[in-house]
Order: sequence, then structure tokens, then C-alpha cells
Amino acid sequence: MNDVIELPAADLRHLIALYGGAIEVIHGRLVTYREIPPMIRARFTARLAHLDERLAMPRNHDRHAAKAAITLCLAMYELRFQQDKKACELVVASYVAALKSFPSWAIGCCCHRWITGASPRSGKGRAPSVDQLGAELRDYLAPFYAEQWQLERLLNARPEREPTEAEKAYVAEGLRKLRASLAEHAAALEASDQVRSAAATGPRNARYSAYARPQEAVPSDPVSEELAALVGRDAPQAAPPEPISAEAEDTEDGVPF
Repeated sequence: MNDVIELPAADLRHLIALYGGAIEVIHGRLVTYREIPPMIRARFTARLAHLDERLAMPRNHDRHAAKAAITLCLAMYELRFQQDKKACELVVASYVAALKSFPSWAIGCCCHRWITGASPRSGKGRAPSVDQLGAELRDYLAPFYAEQWQLERLLNARPEREPTEAEKAYVAEGLRKLRASLAEHAAALEASDQVRSAAATGPRNARYSAYARPQEAVPSDPVSEELAALVGRDAPQAAPPEPISAEAEDTEDGVPF
């Protein structure tokens, strides 16, 4: 297993953490506040190239190497694998097909860890199942994928700098022109709205005034003396009674005696 990726040295891990902590995303751009010296950048570039080469798929999936590693791992626990060659080939083929998305060198490393007891999932004296071996591979490769991502961020980040006075003046002039243009546009819209409103309401008001009628006074109901006294209004004066004629005095209810 000479092609197995080793974890980075302690000083390289320290440099990755040091310069990675100075990276931010500003307006969709990776910006660093600590510029990387050329010598350290060269180390980062070489390490990233090595990770890309060893983690690239499917170039690093050697079917024969993966088959040999899985066969050895299963044969250590299953006696029937040593006796029935046909059954062994079928089972190994299913493992290889299920784990084809992982580098073959990683499959060999994880099988070796399982046999030697270095894996926290082993130790029960049983051969690993497909899902157990897949989980072992994901855990084993996770630090290398994380390191690859960190190095890509470090090498793609650009140092942040303060804008020059000329750049500040250029931006300020552009903002001034934009504000003036927006103000002119708003004034033109307001004037257009006023003209449109006057044109729409003038004929309508003239049409309504032609049919307008003066309001007639609504006669009020007579108010009794008692109600007028309660609300403080003057009751209307009753009309004086008409004088009774001489003929009416000699009659009762209009009927002569």
C-alpha cells in the first residue's frame, strides 16, 4: 500500500488552519486578509495536486486491486470462501460493484484496518458487510476530502486591499449621477401623473354638474309641547280655532235640532 495518502504533517496542518482562518466570502468572492508567502503557497499547491491525483475517480478505482483486498478480508472470517470458489466470486463481485465509487487503494487500506482491528467497527470476529465497509471508507476518506476543500479555498482566495482615492472618487461620482437621474425620473413621473389625473377628472366633473339638482329642504315632523320641553326646542304654535257661526250653534254635529 505504497500509494496510500498520509495525513499532512503537523506544521502543514498548522499552516492550513492559520491561513484558512483569514478567509471570508465577500460579495461571492473568496477574500483573504493574510497573504500567503510564495514558499508556503508552493507547499499548498503540491499537497493539493497529490490529493487530486489520489482521490480522482474512476481513475483510482482498480477493480482487480479492490477484488483482491475484499477477497482476502472475507476469507479471513468465512471458511466457505476457502472451500467454495464460485460462491466467493459472487459475493466479492457484489462488494466490488457496491464500492465502485471509492478508490481501490482506500478499499485495501480499510480491509487491512478491519483485519488488524484498527477499525472501531471490527472486533466481533465477523467479516464486514457492504454497508459496514462503506461507512468505514467514508470515515477514512473524510479528512482527506476536507483537506482538499480547504486547500482549494486557500489557493483561490485573493488578498483584500483598501481602494485608492481615485477609485473612491470614481464610485462617488457614479453614485451622484445615479441619484440625479433617479430624481429627474421621479419628477417626470409625478408631472405625468398630474396631467393624466386632470385630463381624466375634468370632463367627468362637468358631466356630473350638468345633472346636479339643488337639494330640497326636508320638512320636519311637528314636535309636541311635551317633547319640545324635554329637548329644549320651541313647539310650533297651534293655529287659532275658527269662529263658530250662528247656524253651527243651533246644530249638534252639523245636524239641526
